[in-house]
Amino acid sequence: MNVLRIMIIVLIALDLIMTIKSGIELFRSKRNKDVVTGSDSCNSDPVLETLEKGKINSIREFNAKQATQECIDWIRDWFDKNGKDCNAIIGISGGKDSTIVASLCVQALGKDRVIGVLMPNGVQADIEDSKKVCELLGIKNYTVNINDAFAFLQNSVEIGFENAGDKVPVTDQSVINLPPRLRMTTLYYIAQRLNGRVANTCNFSEEYVGYSTRWGDSCGDFAPLSNFTVTEVLAIGDELGLPDYLVHKTPSDGLCGKTDEDNLGVSYAMIDTVIRGVPAEDSETQLAVERINKLHRSTEFKRRPIASFDYYTNYTKIKMTEKIEIKSEL
Repeated sequence: MNVLRIMIIVLIALDLIMTIKSGIELFRSKRNKDVVTGSDSCNSDPVLETLEKGKINSIREFNAKQATQECIDWIRDWFDKNGKDCNAIIGISGGKDSTIVASLCVQALGKDRVIGVLMPNGVQADIEDSKKVCELLGIKNYTVNINDAFAFLQNSVEIGFENAGDKVPVTDQSVINLPPRLRMTTLYYIAQRLNGRVANTCNFSEEYVGYSTRWGDSCGDFAPLSNFTVTEVLAIGDELGLPDYLVHKTPSDGLCGKTDEDNLGVSYAMIDTVIRGVPAEDSETQLAVERINKLHRSTEFKRRPIASFDYYTNYTKIKMTEKIEIKSEL
């Protein structure tokens, strides 16, 4: 009985410690009133615009120059430890993230060790932007159109269902998420032929709300931008001196014809505020915050390792419980 009481006291104490820790973090975040800083850009900053409208109370300070250099150093060090003399293999979509990751890799490894892969699914409207990135950075690149593989796999699955006598409806999400998974398969195939390591190009804002395809663009061997918000990524792109039309291009998934923000139902500026700052308390902002928190909670499984059953840990817990119950009965 005494053992059971001790365990209850320990659990209560741990809960109290976590509550105090959360309070301290909230207090610190409310004290922070700095604004993101980086290189000048002729494009307006969506976070600063939102700040002027009173939707953001504060966001943390960000030193784009320091972050850029440290990220470059990190990439160089990672390759020294995890693939010395290997190449960086990057899927070049023509968007800001892949453009910035490619530029960082060129700075860290030299252009001869960076390889871009363009992977349109049939016709890609902005394919010229992808080509321009490779030309601008001077990197070797390959174009692999995944449309034949996309169509073949879908058809093969339909035949499999039909042969089993099943009529399974095609869902929008199954079709939308297939190309990113085929692209990642392509990148790894090329990486193994060209002594490469595959770059993940997702940013923190996307990951926070689960805006990525599991086992598609969410994969990779190294992820330079995964702890930077969209606002910070833009500042890094400006710091690198990349063209505004590539860095500040309206982000879209290239899958269903909508922009990222259309799909999410909330702006990246607001997502970044929830992550780094303190949102204002007006009703419109709070509705956006609720939307972001809901997306974050519902996609938590995407950010966790594969769930696995640990027999030995579970076995130990069962035995401990049995011992406690026996002692309680005594």
